[in-house]
Amino acid sequence: MDFADETLRAALASLLPPDRKIIELHATGETFEAIGVRLGLSRSQACRRHADALRRLKSKLKAEARADKHRADDGEATTELL
Repeated sequence: MDFADETLRAALASLLPPDRKIIELHATGETFEAIGVRLGLSRSQACRRHADALRRLKSKLKAEARADKHRADDGEATTELL
């Protein structure tokens, strides 16, 4: 497993279990209506929670990318000093 896979898995794991389930079900092709029925939500609620979860996921991944870039930049600066 590479770094990107680990980062994505960690970001997904940080979501609330129902939100993670909505993303997983939708990724496998389930409709929001079917997801709503399965989880006791309306189609609209399932769709909204999916969108909110994706926004949180995107934010976490961007933050990790910035942190990774910062770590890489620090490593380059340290190397240049040697």
